[in-house]
Amino acid sequence: MTAVTPLPTRPFDDSTDSLLRFAMRLDATLSGLVGLFIALLADPLAALTGLSSVAEFSGGALLVFGGLAVYGLAAAPDLRRVGVGLIVGNVVLTVAALVVVAVGALPLTEAGVAYEIGKARYKEIARGQIIGDVTGLLKLIFHSDTRKLLGVHIIGEGASELIHIGQAVLGFGGTIDYFVNTVFNYPTLAECYKVAAFDGVNRLPMYHEEAAELTQIAADD
Repeated sequence: MTAVTPLPTRPFDDSTDSLLRFAMRLDATLSGLVGLFIALLADPLAALTGLSSVAEFSGGALLVFGGLAVYGLAAAPDLRRVGVGLIVGNVVLTVAALVVVAVGALPLTEAGVAYEIGKARYKEIARGQIIGDVTGLLKLIFHSDTRKLLGVHIIGEGASELIHIGQAVLGFGGTIDYFVNTVFNYPTLAECYKVAAFDGVNRLPMYHEEAAELTQIAADD
């Protein structure tokens, strides 16, 4: 007499857990690769986003460590509870990231304000090169029609000593032309205001139209 032992069958829950485990490890791998990409290309990405290189590198490093943590959690015995926690965490982080990115411009957009931005990086300023701060950034937000200054953001060394200049101009309702026409001491970080103002004015369509008209007049003469 021959005894036949049936092949063991895996419960449906086990197959579901295996799929969840695979999805978590895939998510962890992709997050780590994206974080590594951001960390390696921190400087070029900073030039595109306006953030500092340190901020870009830190964001990439967080993604790498987060991916490693998720990969490790994929081996947890109570996988479903871990998976639900990760889903909630991803939703919270995504919403927070969107708020951080939009907080500077969203209120102006909702209010129907036409705005433009001018930026100056410390590494473009002589004083920034002297002190070795190549990650600092000054940003001016102004009305694209009236040129009225709407906000000032500064990240970098001496930010608390520079912000009062922008506060003063905001206080008397000045325009970005104030910084264009003002002479700042050299070499100081205050020059960032002038560089950012020129950067902002150069972004205005009317500036290019005026420049084209002046070029045409000079050509005719």
